[in-house]
Amino acid sequence: MLLGRTANGLYWMNRYIERAENMARLVDAGLRMALTRTQNASEEWNSVLLSAGSDAAFTQKYSDYTAANVADYLLRDTSNPSSTMSSIETARNNARMVRTALTRETWESINEAWMSLKRMLAKPIDERDLPSVL
Repeated sequence: MLLGRTANGLYWMNRYIERAENMARLVDAGLRMALTRTQNASEEWNSVLLSAGSDAAFTQKYSDYTAANVADYLLRDTSNPSSTMSSIETARNNARMVRTALTRETWESINEAWMSLKRMLAKPIDERDLPSVL
């Protein structure tokens, strides 16, 4: 039973890390698409939310599709279980559960990623700073 719990924790740790990476890539793709638009880029940001499966939850919190709002929701919003911050925090919690099965370097990498992300995403991201955050 112990081996099963460890395998489960490792699986979900990796799954949440992958989810965080995919969400950041989706925001990056949205930013690149929005930069190519000559007019309002709200359609591009709406498509990012639709791809993330977060459009309905987003519209309950925000009224307009801007880079700042979408980045805030998909990267930093801890009430969004799929946000990058939520995913890294959950991955860290899973890593803590199976810490004895991890190398010291793996644990330190996950913990450092969580601390860096927490520091970087402590305040709302300005649209101009989004490329450096991603």
